[in-house]
Amino acid sequence: MNLKAYLRPDATVAIIDLDPAQGAEPHFWPRDRIERHAAEAGYELTKAVDDIFSHLILVFRPKAG
Repeated sequence: MNLKAYLRPDATVAIIDLDPAQGAEPHFWPRDRIERHAAEAGYELTKAVDDIFSHLILVFRPKAG
């Protein structure tokens, strides 16, 4: 399923998960893997919060064009 088809033009998508780089279990995806998959799906990172203990928040929006 293509999530972009269901988003408003100015919508964002947030991924909130545990961060293995900050001590979370290794089965969680690391930040670079999430960013790579999002880019391949046509999204760009607009905000990242990684200062919450063991958590990562990444906000993406569809790439223009």
